[in-house]
Amino acid sequence: HIETHYKMVERNLDCDFRYIVFSDRMLNLNIPAVVYKLWDKYRSLGGCFNRLYTFSGEMINYFGNQPFICMDLDMIITGNITDIVTKEGDFIYYKMPGPDGTGSRMNCGMYKFGYPGSRDHVWNVFDSDPELAIQLSTHIPGTDQGWCNYHIELDKEHSWDISDGIYDFRIHLLEKGITDLPEDAKIVMWPGPRDPSQVEWQEKFSWISEHYC
Repeated sequence: HIETHYKMVERNLDCDFRYIVFSDRMLNLNIPAVVYKLWDKYRSLGGCFNRLYTFSGEMINYFGNQPFICMDLDMIITGNITDIVTKEGDFIYYKMPGPDGTGSRMNCGMYKFGYPGSRDHVWNVFDSDPELAIQLSTHIPGTDQGWCNYHIELDKEHSWDISDGIYDFRIHLLEKGITDLPEDAKIVMWPGPRDPSQVEWQEKFSWISEHYC
């Protein structure tokens, strides 16, 4: 999964980049990746609460004082993403449709920081009382995603959406019965339990194997 994601980035990005992986296991990768031991910050809570630590100012220890993007491995990169990656802003998130296809919410499958800790209040407030934070955001789908959607004033933040060529597999394609890849698609996000490496999806959507490799 890691090597496939790296190859998709490399094919579709027209600028230099450093690829960093956080893992809780030993990795023998055939790509030029920097691998760090995954931190343990509320992993015991389950879900993706551990990921909220990416909002901490301590990320400067991994990335230096420069922009960085967090990406899920199960996305499919289908077009050139240079304009997406180089978009400027202290914080940028992927704005996806709401659960019923209306409204919008933050998808934690991809977000960018202009510099480490640019939105450190997201981590600091959660870390100060995680039980309360979970109680306040438990009505919103997701774990870390629930807290981000509850706590961040998203209407005041920069974002990417379908106009940038970023599609949600479930909402934009699967639920609409669309099997062809949209011509302007650059990234197809794969939220939920589905995985683009699964044969059942590759058989139904022929473009997956073309790009997810």
